[in-house]
Amino acid sequence: MRHYEIVLNHSVPCFRDLDQKPGTCAPHGLNSGNCLTYRSPEVLVQKCEALNPEQYASMQAAGQAWIRLQSTSVRARELLEGLGWSNWVADTI
Repeated sequence: MRHYEIVLNHSVPCFRDLDQKPGTCAPHGLNSGNCLTYRSPEVLVQKCEALNPEQYASMQAAGQAWIRLQSTSVRARELLEGLGWSNWVADTI
């Protein structure tokens, strides 16, 4: 769960083998556009060294867009809509 804190601090999270995790496992919505993914420490170092300031800023911005979708209000809305309570959601949240 530290990835939320990392992104909220305008940093770019790094995840080992993110592409290997089952789709039902967290974190959801993180990808190579908003975090650094790697398979070994050597690959992580290479990716960090190759990242220029513009790419880093782009990943930070993508992370901020992602984190806004992780709020409790958004999650509550998704749950209620999934239960078919869309009318209640529009009036309440």
